[in-house]
Amino acid sequence: MKPIIQILENNNSTLQKLIAQSEHTKQYNRLLQLVLEPGLAKHCQFARLEKNTLTVAVDSPAWATRFRYAIPELKKNISAQPEFNMVKKIRYIISQQEEVYEKKAKKRAMSQANAELWQDMLKSLKKQKK
Repeated sequence: MKPIIQILENNNSTLQKLIAQSEHTKQYNRLLQLVLEPGLAKHCQFARLEKNTLTVAVDSPAWATRFRYAIPELKKNISAQPEFNMVKKIRYIISQQEEVYEKKAKKRAMSQANAELWQDMLKSLKKQKK
């Protein structure tokens, strides 16, 4: 087994490649944050850059909608960055979607006493109408 220092010093190691990829991802994310409007930037994160397509992860469907409307401006701003000058297409994914659990409404039976009160009230309303 190799000591960790040898693994880290080897530029061709898988670990070294992962570290380099992680650094690139951080750098791309910092650049993306700079070109996005600050309120929107908090909810967006660089996900992937493949060929000429930039993929951005967005927190929720609501932020995805805001991001979608910001894409034209983002294309203009991002093309000024050398790292992103080849980007022709920007897409988004929703990275974190909370599941909402709704309780089904329980069908509740009316007590006999309440049913009789309602019937009495309806009868009195009908008498008042006549």
